[in-house]
This record gives sequence, C-alpha cells and structure tokens, in this order.
Amino acid sequence: MKERVFKYKGQLGSVEPDLSRGYLYGKLLYIDDLIAYEAQTIPELEKEFQAAVDEYLEDCADLGVEPNKPFKGTFNVRIGPELHRKVAFKAASESISINDAVTKAIDDYVNDSQQQKFIDDMGDQIRRHVYQASLYASSVRTVSEPKASQLSWSETFQGLRGTYSINQGRIHEH
Repeated sequence: MKERVFKYKGQLGSVEPDLSRGYLYGKLLYIDDLIAYEAQTIPELEKEFQAAVDEYLEDCADLGVEPNKPFKGTFNVRIGPELHRKVAFKAASESISINDAVTKAIDDYVNDSQQQKFIDDMGDQIRRHVYQASLYASSVRTVSEPKASQLSWSETFQGLRGTYSINQGRIHEH
C-alpha cells in the first residue's frame, strides 16, 4: 500500500499495526475529537474508517459544529543553519521573502508542479523529435532494418506516419 492514510469524504484516517496483539487500528486525523477504529485486515479497517467518518460527520451536523480542525496557516520548521542561509540568500537574490520562498516550495511539493512541468517539457521534446523524424522518415527508406530486440526504448518510436527506429544514424520505418 503506497499511501499510509485512508481518504473518504474529505477526511483522513491513519493506518497502524499492533504487532503484539495482531490487529490494525487507526484514528481520524486533523479533528478536535478522538475517533478510533480497528480491524483484522486492511479492507475491514477501511470499512471501519468509512463508518467512523459517516458517524462523525453526522454527529457534527447534528451538533452544528465544523468537523475539521482549523489550520492557522502558520507552523515552525527546523531546517538547520546551512539550509536557512541558502534559502535566505536565494530569496534575497530573487527579491522575495523567505516566507514566500518556503510557501512556493511547499506549494510545488503539494501540487507536484515541478514534476508535472518536467513531464510536460519531456512530452513536448518527444513530440517535436517524433514529428521531425517522421518528416525525415517519410522521404528516406533503408534496405536493412535492425532487429527490434537490439533496440532500447529510446531507439523505437511512433511517428505520425508509422513506427520508426534509429540505427547508425539512419531512421528505419517498420
């Protein structure tokens, strides 16, 4: 299981093993109350979590209270003196505050924007190369084609007009 929390109806719940007693347990996270659940298996624990969320949200609605713990928007972070110096210098060189630099870094982390930008850039580069290769390949034919088993993933690609591979600087249509 990649994730270590359950998600349901805007709520999060922990997943913890009790190895000495042989069961799983958890609690709703980021609420003011203590709501816990337990089970023998992950699927059973998830059902118990969902039931706990449903009951908790119903109780909150009946009482007219907000279910989630409010976040103030401030917290302390310990980063060490060297990293503190680096962020201060970089922020100053970009004419922004340390707070703005940290906020941007957290936003990038939470929204995976750096990773998505990298993926988008790579996709653009691949599309450009495939387009150029397909234009070239439409006018060039070769006599000998390499065996597909000798090619790496980067040497075989799908062009606009067919599948091509590159071998010894020549483009081969398949």
